[in-house]
Amino acid sequence: MKKVYEHVQAEKLKQIVTHAFENFTYYRKKMNEVGVNPNDIQGLEDLNKLPYTTGTTSTPMPVYYTHDDFERWEKNLRKGLLMAGITNKDVVQITLGRCGIACVVLLGAIRRTGATGISV
Repeated sequence: MKKVYEHVQAEKLKQIVTHAFENFTYYRKKMNEVGVNPNDIQGLEDLNKLPYTTGTTSTPMPVYYTHDDFERWEKNLRKGLLMAGITNKDVVQITLGRCGIACVVLLGAIRRTGATGISV
């Protein structure tokens, strides 16, 4: 079963990288800068070949969230964490460069699994 999931993940990754390369000048430029094209990405083991980007190319705009938004996001992320095998015996380290809303929600979801979340 693990091989099936790895195959699906690899195929989805190739689709995403190809789509980004073919449809977004920004990502095509970033990949060209490091000498990578979609054919170089065959699976998860090739993730390190991709350029990592941060920030945005658009104008910042305020986004407002409600308590219910956070509750829903945490519950949905919790399901994914449980499916990934996270239990109340685990310690999950979050290594996001800046701990913004995503980090807060992820820490809440980790807490909901019973695991310990650490943000560094």
